[in-house]
Amino acid sequence: MRLRLSQRLLLLILAATIPMMVAFAYILFSLKVAREQEAADQVFRNGQLASLEIQRIVSGFENVLMTLSSAPAVRNFDPVECASLLRSTSKRLPGVATIGVIDKEGIVRCRQDSQGLGLSLRDRPYFQEALASDHLAISTYIKSRVTGKAALPLALRLTDDTGATLGVVGLSIDLDWLQQRVAERSYSPGSSITLADREGTIITRYPLPERFVGTSIPREYIHLVNEPTPGTLEVASQDGTRRILAYFPLVSAPVGLYLSTGVSIEEIYGPVRMATAVAVAAAVVAILASLFFSWQTSRRAIAGPMRRITSTLGHWHEGRLSERTGMETTDEFGEIGFAIDRFMDELEASRREQELLAGELGHRVKNILAAVQSVARQTLGRGGMDPGALDSFYARLTAMGNAFDLLTADSWHSADLREIVVKATQPFDRDSSSRFVIEGQSYLLKSKEALAFSMAIHELCTNASKYGALSSQDGIVTIRWSRTNGEGLIFFWEESGGPPATPPTTSGFGTRMIERVLAVQVGATITTSYSKSGFKCEIVVERLKQAA
Repeated sequence: MRLRLSQRLLLLILAATIPMMVAFAYILFSLKVAREQEAADQVFRNGQLASLEIQRIVSGFENVLMTLSSAPAVRNFDPVECASLLRSTSKRLPGVATIGVIDKEGIVRCRQDSQGLGLSLRDRPYFQEALASDHLAISTYIKSRVTGKAALPLALRLTDDTGATLGVVGLSIDLDWLQQRVAERSYSPGSSITLADREGTIITRYPLPERFVGTSIPREYIHLVNEPTPGTLEVASQDGTRRILAYFPLVSAPVGLYLSTGVSIEEIYGPVRMATAVAVAAAVVAILASLFFSWQTSRRAIAGPMRRITSTLGHWHEGRLSERTGMETTDEFGEIGFAIDRFMDELEASRREQELLAGELGHRVKNILAAVQSVARQTLGRGGMDPGALDSFYARLTAMGNAFDLLTADSWHSADLREIVVKATQPFDRDSSSRFVIEGQSYLLKSKEALAFSMAIHELCTNASKYGALSSQDGIVTIRWSRTNGEGLIFFWEESGGPPATPPTTSGFGTRMIERVLAVQVGATITTSYSKSGFKCEIVVERLKQAA
């Protein structure tokens, strides 16, 4: 399918925008990747800072336990002095829910509030872990058997100067205090921080601690607790927010606790999406503006001038010879229009000159034909020539004159076959009712073919008036023609109502003239038939191009 020039211009604009759109998409993708990496680095740094803070808190409590484990009152399980020491320590140390001393049998021997003395805690994991290790034991989320409050126990083995085990000194961190410390940090919208024990039970959580503290990390992420190294990944949090999460498993500081920090993806990609939306909107506006201005340009500077030129040429073809584009040489199409106008002016001047010459030529040819007719009348009439032959000669000259009139009406280029038939048959018709039935559409013939058909029809009319249908009062001649499927023409002459047609014994001058003129000038094949109903003639021209 061939595209119009304006359509090709629009396609060219679209093609020109493709590299820009590809580069634009690449820039946006690179910006997204860079922002994602930047966010992951930021989240990881936030997690490191949070880990250091939790590690500092745990280390502070560990130092307190180490100091208490060296006190004689603690080692001797002195109920009065030990309780006094633990009480004063608890007051100076915010964040401690309880401090106590347990002997190696698991019996509570000393507490800051003197509650629960004699209670067995032998089954508590932190007690067993502390007895089995020289390091601080960080236990799991529990609820105190004495107070019923949730806490995170820390425990350290208690020894004498020889290193023999005396029991365990421990404390439990107040989770409300720890949650408050976590909440004091500065967070961007959509951020989160989670602290969990080694079993994945959440100890502190921001935001929504009341919803998540004491619950377990979701199954699909519980494996992060025991990962060998810290890392980052994109997750869908339990609160429905998608985040980039930095996780620090049990093996990282603080050892024994799991910590994760997250930043909302919406917060991360919000500026990128905003910039992308603005850039895409600007690109779309730019493309639409380019297409609009291209369309306007093509409509005004291309399509409009082209329609103006083609319309002018169409009017000229229809015969409205005064039509002009009226365009100026302001641009390329204006130059074309101006050149067409100038050519039309020159062509119109040439046509008028040609019409003048054709008129002069027609006048002179008619004068020549009149002179020939006069000379023939004076010369042949005196010579005793048959009057019928002389009339036939005059009639042929008249037919040539009539055909010549048709040709000169169209500047000697062409003549309509229907007009030729009407002109040629008119002298043989009667005034009251026509003896000719003419069927056929307008068909322009070139000058050579027009003269040949004019003379042939005249000869057929002459023969019909002498021997055929026109010699009888009731005779009718039917003339019809039609185009073939190709570029040919079929012309029929059919007589009826006259005397029966009999083949001539000799070929007359008229018949020979028809055959020679049509065969030579037109390349026609002539078929005749003679029957009781009348004479018939079929003229077939295989290739006969119409005049333009």
